[in-house]
This record gives sequence, structure tokens and C-alpha cells, in this order.
Amino acid sequence: MRDRLATLPIAVALDYHGNIDASTIRNADVAVAYRHSPHIDMGETGERAATALVRMIESGRRPGLAIARPDIVIPSIMSATSLEPLATIIAEARALEAAGDCDISLMAGFSYADSVNTGMSVICLDWDGVEAAQRKADALCARLRNDRGALSSAVPVTSVTEAIADVEMRPASGGPIVLLEHADRMNDSTHVLRALIGRDVGRVHVPFLLDPQAAIAAADVGVGSTMTVNLAGRSDPATGGPLSVDAKVVWAGQKSYTVSGRYQRGSLVDLGATALLDIGPIRVSVVSHFAFAVDGDPFTIFGERPEDYDVILLRSKTHFRDFYEPVASRIIVVDTPDLGPADVRLISYQQLDTSNVWPWNAHQSNQNKTTHSGEVK
Repeated sequence: MRDRLATLPIAVALDYHGNIDASTIRNADVAVAYRHSPHIDMGETGERAATALVRMIESGRRPGLAIARPDIVIPSIMSATSLEPLATIIAEARALEAAGDCDISLMAGFSYADSVNTGMSVICLDWDGVEAAQRKADALCARLRNDRGALSSAVPVTSVTEAIADVEMRPASGGPIVLLEHADRMNDSTHVLRALIGRDVGRVHVPFLLDPQAAIAAADVGVGSTMTVNLAGRSDPATGGPLSVDAKVVWAGQKSYTVSGRYQRGSLVDLGATALLDIGPIRVSVVSHFAFAVDGDPFTIFGERPEDYDVILLRSKTHFRDFYEPVASRIIVVDTPDLGPADVRLISYQQLDTSNVWPWNAHQSNQNKTTHSGEVK
């Protein structure tokens, strides 16, 4: 099998949030990754990989392929490609591509996966050869390393108490306020919802809260009925635990739809047993299957619009930005004691050696040293 692979051209298209090193793509001739987060270019990334593969086959030439790693772990909330200084460094990669015959992928890595290669990386595929590829990858790796402090703090993060106080002092104007409960990994955290109950912040919507038990209970009591229910917070103690509420059932039934947003457009989403619950001025859609509430679909499938609400409580890292940045009056990133903290130093890694990785090595003096995993081809 290894002999066959040695002569078989291989191209791979990677997730921008993948954790990789040289061993990951050792057997690949072509490797590229998404250029955008939110991931609105998944199809285009496959096209880039296929185009390079066809070129290699038709020309009989293998491109140089190299990878560099800056030894940086950033929280996913900071990995949106529109944020600075990341956006500027990515623009520099596009300029290098325009000046040379290459394809460059900056990868944020995924800090909530414990692996030996968790963290950021740079891949360069260069038709001028391996040395040219490595020079470009190393140069961009150095840029990331030099700006690693700013990369790790690209957006302000606030506490639950501070976020609610902000909304009370400055109500929504010109669009809903998005409260981003970014650390919630399972869409069932109750920290911010608990804090919103009883507060005068206008109409609130909490889309796609994962709670099959509540959805089934709502169907059992029927539309128009009021029930007392322990809501969400069951996946892990860190989620805040179930929240006991009295809720009116507005809608209940099975629900599925096709994604209209640019992220995962055309995908079929089956929410299973679903219900709309009103807890005073707070409307919660509870679902039985995990789903991304990052565009307008959680509203339109019930005949509503995001603009119908003053506050929207989302659970996402970056994917919400494509739809909500133009819609929201402002976005408040809220840190909660869930499983995806903004401070990655709170994560108990077992596989990753953090001794020479930012932000654990922030005290070290050799901050400008660039390391790389070496050439791949």
C-alpha cells in the first residue's frame, strides 16, 4: 500500500481550524486550507486543491510543499479572519501569492482539541520549489509570532455581570444586541440565560438551545399551555446546570430545514423534536439535535426575523459573524466558566507540551525566535 501511495498524487483540503504539523501532510503532494473564518469558502478550497492537483498531473511537476509553526495557541473566538492583526497578516499572504506562483494557507488551529500539534500553522505550496515554499511559510510564521499578543486579544471579552449591565445601560438601537456565549461547546449553557431572566432588556431570543427533554415535554402539554421545566445545562457541570422556569409553549413539533446562510448553505438540518418557549419576554427555541444558530434560519423557519428582537443570545466562535456583523447593533463577547474558555491556559492539556508555546511562555525572552516543522516535499 505504501508503494502505491508513493506514486499516487494526493491533494488534501483542510479546515482552517485544523491542528497539523509536517507529519499530517507527509504523503500529500498538495495541501490547502480554508481562507475564511467564518468558513464561507469550503467549496472554493476544494477547487484550489483540485486545480493544483490537475496542474501537477498535466505538467508532470510537483510543487514544493512546506509548513511552519509559530508555537501559538489562540482561542477560537480570536480566529475570525476579519479581526486585526490577523486580517493584515492574511493580506500579506495574498500579496505573496500575487507576486509568486504559490498558494498559502494560514491555519488558526483548534485550541479545544488536545493534541501534540495543537496551535497555529502556515502551509505554503510553491511551484518554484520547496525552498521558496519554506521561505514564505517561515516569513509569515514570524509575523504571527511577532503579533501573538495582539492575536490572542483581538476582541474584548467580558463577564456575564458586565455584559448584562452594558445591555441595561445601552439598550439596542438600530439592530439587536448579540450576546455571544462563546465558551458553550454543546449549545446548552444556562449562565447568560439565567442572568437575563427578570432583567429589563427588551425582547430576547435564545435560538437552538439543546434540550430534547424540554422539547418533548412541550409537545406533551401542547401549544398554549404553561409548564414548569428544568431547562438545559445537562451536558456538563460547567454549563451551569438546569434552570427551573415557567414557560409558555408557543410552538411544538418536528422541525427540519435547509440552511440558507453562506456557512453550510444547502445542508439539511434535522432539529428533531423542537419547541418555542416563552419565559416572559424571553423566547427560547429548544431542539433535540445540536445545530449551529449562526444565521437567520432559526428565526425564519418560525416566520420571524432577528430584527424582531432586542437581544439575541448566540453560542458560536466565529461563524456567526458572516450574518450578524451587518445585522447587530453591537456584539458583546461573554466569557462563562464553560468548556471553551477565552483563556486557553485554563485548559488541562495532556498531549500538548505547553512549555514553549504562547501564551504559556509569555515570560520568556526569546519571543522573536521562529521555529518550523520542516519541509514536506
